[in-house]
Amino acid sequence: MFSAASCGKADVANEEKTETNNTSGTNENGNDNKTSGTTSGHYLVVYFSRSGNTRTVAQQVRQLVGDSLLAIEPTTAYTSDYDKMLTVAQQEINNIDGKNLYPSIKTTVENFDKYDAIFICTPLWWSRMSTPMQAFLNNHSDKLKGKKLYLAVTSSSSGISSVVADAKRLCAKSALSDTTLWIKASDLSNVTKLVTDWITALKVSRKQ
Repeated sequence: MFSAASCGKADVANEEKTETNNTSGTNENGNDNKTSGTTSGHYLVVYFSRSGNTRTVAQQVRQLVGDSLLAIEPTTAYTSDYDKMLTVAQQEINNIDGKNLYPSIKTTVENFDKYDAIFICTPLWWSRMSTPMQAFLNNHSDKLKGKKLYLAVTSSSSGISSVVADAKRLCAKSALSDTTLWIKASDLSNVTKLVTDWITALKVSRKQ
């Protein structure tokens, strides 16, 4: 039996080796994902990935519906050491919660005017949204005002309710979809189908 903390801990260092999903017409809260009608538009896919799996999810979203793919790049690269990375991630989360201090990132977007909605793809760290993604959303919260947002989260096994809470806090001025994609480690081999099913449930398509 694992505590929430231990599951979150594993996700930090192994988030890319152990990330990926679970959507079968319902979100984590058990709500029906089905919608009527299809919306055609222009979409930006934003992601953060330490080792590759979240990038794979984002690339799949981009292939199916996105116009552009944007990777979030930390100003200082993260260590590859497991134990050190756990400590760094915890410190950054503590800084966000206690001091409203976010890690520095290189990635900026002048505006999101040409996009109808934004897809956010992030791993789970210590049961929370990865800190570089938190930094990106915090830095761009005003520019994302009124934008429709779709959230995809990867984790080894931990639930994503705290990640959703982070997204709602950081994107309070945006329209965050209740239909989230949760990709767990055991489903990594099914990522293409899972992302395809999610996009189908969202009823969105790329405008030609």
